[in-house]
Amino acid sequence: MLVFARLAFSTLIIGLFTASSFAHESTDIATPHIQTAESQSALTPHDALEKLKNGNLRFVDEDKRDFNYTSARKITSIEGQHPFALIFSCIDSRSTPEITFDQGVGNIFTARVAGNVIGTNVLGSIEYAIQYVGSKLVVIMGHTQCGAMGAACTGESYGNNLNHLLLDIKPAVSTIEREESELSCSEPMQINAIAKQNVLNQMQNALFKSTALREMNENGDILLVGAMHNIKTGEVSFFDIDGEAL
Repeated sequence: MLVFARLAFSTLIIGLFTASSFAHESTDIATPHIQTAESQSALTPHDALEKLKNGNLRFVDEDKRDFNYTSARKITSIEGQHPFALIFSCIDSRSTPEITFDQGVGNIFTARVAGNVIGTNVLGSIEYAIQYVGSKLVVIMGHTQCGAMGAACTGESYGNNLNHLLLDIKPAVSTIEREESELSCSEPMQINAIAKQNVLNQMQNALFKSTALREMNENGDILLVGAMHNIKTGEVSFFDIDGEAL
């Protein structure tokens, strides 16, 4: 009788523990900071930009949200992904969009190439995000102290593939060289100016080479913006295709 009572008590405790764990997991799953089809659809392109701005403020203020990655993984594996923006940025390890904009699993697409140079595959990725998944915002983001800008500025020769990539940054170098009385590839301010000019050039290239991006941007279905990430302060500044602050 005593053995039976002990077994019954143990079964009750295990049951309560399991139910409690399930309830806790269910609560977590119901309220993660992730995009759903409904929330994505309700956003305007400018709403999406504000979400990134607010996320960057949290990052700078060290007030980042707590994400339940396990819950987000479960939800997105069942309900699919509904990112509200695509960020195309440099591969620099100090400039990671998910962290810089305080976003978790399923919230944003990220595409990364050294020097954030637009190519056919990147454009295809952007078109996939805006045409098939419903993302409302495309951000082309450079950053301060970019090594790719410095390499393009000095004109040194590297491997064949890297040389090809740097050629796409050269127009930005030429623009800053014309604007400055003397170009110094060791001057941080000039390297940062090249980085921003390169973002502007890549925005123009993207609109020229992608009919879908151009038409959706013109119609207001999506918004294409440029950005610069200050890797020292963490702050991201946004601007339009004319370089005007947003």
